[in-house]
This record gives sequence, structure tokens and C-alpha cells, in this order.
Amino acid sequence: MRTLSLVGLCLTAVMLAGCVPSTEPKPTPVESSTASVTPTPDPTPSAPPVGVPVTIACADLISAQVIYDFNPNFGLVESFDPEGSSLAALAIQNNGIACRWINQTSGETLDVSVADLPEANLSALRATAGTAVPDFSSDGYFATSGGVGSAQAFTGSYWIAAVSAAFFDAVDAAPIVNAAIDALG
Repeated sequence: MRTLSLVGLCLTAVMLAGCVPSTEPKPTPVESSTASVTPTPDPTPSAPPVGVPVTIACADLISAQVIYDFNPNFGLVESFDPEGSSLAALAIQNNGIACRWINQTSGETLDVSVADLPEANLSALRATAGTAVPDFSSDGYFATSGGVGSAQAFTGSYWIAAVSAAFFDAVDAAPIVNAAIDALG
């Protein structure tokens, strides 16, 4: 019994050894004459959708004949999940639609998206859409970046974006964009 008491006493001494106060001095807070910094709240992961739901099917937005006339090697991708920073993803985030066709030979893609948005959102998109062009049957813009052409058109409350490496200028995108404008008409 005495051995158990001795063991218990030793264990208690070992555990209490960790509770001994440190002899190192603790830093004292320094008073500052400047205002303290307020932490910035974390940004929201994504803004709530602002658009009216768009329900047109991709095959009705751009007909098979329009795609064939553009390039007969392009075929509609049945399931398309756009990348987070793309114009197509922005349309989806705002209750729009995004459609993708792929060139069966080269693998080149053609993305067309539509969102039905309030005027304030349309104005913000116009401001960054690129250079105004006369090639579309409505208010249109075109830009290129990294060898990819981006056409954007605004008709009524609709924003249409068409993006592809097959678009070297607005004339290349015009049949696709104008077909979408007509389908929404």
C-alpha cells in the first residue's frame, strides 16, 4: 500500500511541475498614440443572384443550323459547368444559362451565356465589355485576351456573352451573337 501512495505522490508531483509559474518576464502592452486597426470582416463567398431566371434551352438559343453554318465540327455539350471566373459562370450565378459547343476535331470550345439582369448590372457589364462594335443587331462589344475572343451584347434586359478562340474579331462572333439575340427577341 505504501508503494502505491509513493507512486501516486510522484505522479502528482510530475503533473504539478507543469503548473509552476514561469520566471520569464511577460511583455507589457505598449500604449500607442495611433488608432487601433479594426479587423476586416471576411468577404461573402458570392453575391446573391440578381437576375430573372432564364429558361431557354441551348438548342433553342443557338440552333443546330446556326452552329453548322458557323463550323460543322462544333457539337453541343450536354452538361456544362463553367469555370468560376468566366462570363458563363457569372451568368449562371445570376439565374442565367450557359451553353458550350466543342469542335470535335480541335477541341476548341464556344461558350454562349445569357442572363436577364437589372439595368444597374447591365451598365456595370457594359463598362468592362470591351470595344463597342456595330456587328451585332443590338448594343455590342468585343475584346480579345490570350487568343480568345469575347463578344458581349445587350438587348432589352438580356446580357449575352459568347467566348471562343474561334473569334478573332466581332465579325466572327456576329452569327452566334445575332442568333442568340433573335432567339431571345
